[in-house]
Amino acid sequence: MNGRKQEWAPLRPNVLRNTGIALFVISFFFPSRWRTNESFQFFGGVQAFIYTPVTACEFVMDNNGNDTGNTIWLFFLMMGPWLCNLTIFTRMPRVVALIAVLLPWVSYVFLFDILAGFLPFYPWALGIALIHLSRWQKPIYQHGNPVSLRGT
Repeated sequence: MNGRKQEWAPLRPNVLRNTGIALFVISFFFPSRWRTNESFQFFGGVQAFIYTPVTACEFVMDNNGNDTGNTIWLFFLMMGPWLCNLTIFTRMPRVVALIAVLLPWVSYVFLFDILAGFLPFYPWALGIALIHLSRWQKPIYQHGNPVSLRGT
């Protein structure tokens, strides 16, 4: 062979990225819940994308100064993962990418009663993780020269 180390096909950066993008996009079309006796509505992820910032802002506005600490924490738990949607468009330092990968799962733990049966969450969070993980394997070019990501 040519002396290059062969990668297992599913772990190649392009495969990870394309799988992540597919999961991310598909999550917007998933139904929000799967219940046998209720109407089956697609686009649960789109509804969550639109209503999450609206709900978070309404919660802060309706608080009237009562228990401000919990209000800020809940706002962070709702808006942090929502902002992770924007991180997939650019390459981030590893620490920021790791935060973008973990933040949806932190919210999942704290908002378990709400998110446990919400179907679009799972492919969405996995898609974000795969997109960021695919970028960790590729070198970043700065002024035409590759920059090592090992120390960042």
